[in-house]
Amino acid sequence: MSGTCKRCPENCQSCSSVNKCEICDVGYYIDSPFSCIPCSIGCTQCLSVKECLQCKTGYFKSVDGCTKCTSACKTCTSEYNCITCNNGFTLNGTSCKKCPKGYFVSSNDCVPCLKNCASCSIINECSECKQGFFGETTCDQSCSSGCKDNTCEINTGKCDCKENYVGENCDLCKPSKYGQYCHLDCPKGCLTCNSDRGCSLCNTGYFGIKCNCSDGCLGSTCDRLTGQCFQCKPFFKWPCMECEDGKWGNNCERDCPDKCLSCISESNCSKCKDGSYFSDGKCLKCSINCRNISCNARNGVCNFGCKHAYWGKFCEEECHKSCSNRTCNIDNGVCSQSSNDSYHENDQLYDKNCSSTCIDRQCDSITGRCNLGCNHGYYGDTCKKQCSSNCHNLTCNRETGLCPIDQVDVMSSTLHQRFGSVLFTVSLVCLIIAIFITVISTVQSFKNKPNRRAVEGLGNSVTYTGVRNSVEILSCKGTVTICYSAYCFIYSL
Repeated sequence: MSGTCKRCPENCQSCSSVNKCEICDVGYYIDSPFSCIPCSIGCTQCLSVKECLQCKTGYFKSVDGCTKCTSACKTCTSEYNCITCNNGFTLNGTSCKKCPKGYFVSSNDCVPCLKNCASCSIINECSECKQGFFGETTCDQSCSSGCKDNTCEINTGKCDCKENYVGENCDLCKPSKYGQYCHLDCPKGCLTCNSDRGCSLCNTGYFGIKCNCSDGCLGSTCDRLTGQCFQCKPFFKWPCMECEDGKWGNNCERDCPDKCLSCISESNCSKCKDGSYFSDGKCLKCSINCRNISCNARNGVCNFGCKHAYWGKFCEEECHKSCSNRTCNIDNGVCSQSSNDSYHENDQLYDKNCSSTCIDRQCDSITGRCNLGCNHGYYGDTCKKQCSSNCHNLTCNRETGLCPIDQVDVMSSTLHQRFGSVLFTVSLVCLIIAIFITVISTVQSFKNKPNRRAVEGLGNSVTYTGVRNSVEILSCKGTVTICYSAYCFIYSL
């Protein structure tokens, strides 16, 4: 033999070679050729399949080997002869009888379990509780009234809930219900309540004693304790109490007027956007001449001064063109330094290019219009037109050049007197002319009676026709001229 150990065949306890077993494991016997064969069911030691030497507990020897005892018997000698019984059974002669539910076997007798036990194996340990009770080992607790069929799990009390009940043990009313049987409705917004007068816990989206959320909360949901919205509706700004910039209305869906940062109506701003200022409920744009186009939101005064070449609170005035580099004092427009075309005197700026007939020689830098009016005897925007010599004291209207009304009255009286004299003279001349024409007509009628002359017109010029010659009367610039044939007479008015 070699010095190496080899494993015996399967189920063999001892062997002389890998193919020759001498002693088999329990429950097996040696069969030819020296292999281990299992005993019959229930047999722990045997010589052959049908020859059992010892049966397992719960079996008895029979012709075929070992046979199982009845379910109530723990040990037996035959099918009808029990020696000991299984738990829950008591020996009655040679048979085992089961104890009724709610009893257990003690000293070979059926003894009642604890009060709320449905079944037990020993006196103080329930294996099942009666309906409506639970509790580990003792079943000393009642199932919730909300448990369906009044039945719950023995250790925890968990159960399936009736309608209107919630919770693992079905011991709470479902949201919005209250009362002994959870059949009454809580006030709107309540998750839980004890009466119809107030809430103990609000539904999602409600908070406070009355359980309500801000109108700006999305989905009407908010923290039950603080009332803070989880998320704002569209167009609301955090914390969902006000409309976002540029919006207004119950749901903040309407647009504010242009330049309004916030408003209370479509025509009434409450706050203006940057670059605008508030005035009479409206937002007006800051002057484009404000530096950075930024102004005070309340009054429109430029915040950072004016752009180059402008001055004034609203930067709407231009520095005089005569200011050097168009730079002037922002408060009064006085040049910081005069150009070669201007000069200062007594804190006033004088422009050498202005008309000499402008008062103090001051005029608009762009249009040339005299700022303080015209010197005596001149009128017009630039004061270059002279008043009429007929105006009293050479005084006339700055814009139109008309003489003052009191001077016009005096002149009108004089002209009226002159006009009366002229009218008298003209009338006298007309009378003489009429006589002259009458005489001429008479003479001609005698010369040529068949051809009488007819009067065709009368006015500044009167012409007689029907003969070779004609008579013309002409009036022009204070003179009257009478012509007949080749003869003319001139009369001065």
